[in-house]
Amino acid sequence: MRTPFEKRGYRWELKAAVFTSDAKITFATTNYGSLLSAWDVDRGTKLYDIAHLQGGGLLALSPDNRFLFFGTWERVGFYDVAARKPVPGSFTGAIQATAFSSDSRTMALARSDGLVTLVDVPNGNVIATADLRQRADTAMSLAFGRDHLWIGTARGAVFRVRLAGGWASR
Repeated sequence: MRTPFEKRGYRWELKAAVFTSDAKITFATTNYGSLLSAWDVDRGTKLYDIAHLQGGGLLALSPDNRFLFFGTWERVGFYDVAARKPVPGSFTGAIQATAFSSDSRTMALARSDGLVTLVDVPNGNVIATADLRQRADTAMSLAFGRDHLWIGTARGAVFRVRLAGGWASR
């Protein structure tokens, strides 16, 4: 039996993948043309292509399966899975870590330059940005709590940012 990442005896190297909560669809990038595509897991067939990404990339799917985040060292974006179209917005910088809020409306993006950005996903607007450069540090992991964002850094620090009304006290 062939997997979705085999074709004519050649196995494509899987670069990144995320599955919908019911495990029926996967969004994946491979070394074959670096396409980000949606695949039917049960049938092993490609459903549609989303974007051409150089270098594989980082993928994250919102808890409600509606929004797909993709990022590489050169390109960052959101895709509305239900509408099958990109979400407007312009994001730059290499992304090192991501986290969706539990309601799927907000995403935190940790960039390699030390900036952590909150994005309103449905419309692509930046809500707020925190700068870790004054700490000479970068965020390596992110997780949403009920009313805060946990940030783990390259230097081993872990801190919490309160989210009431945007960025508040740390």
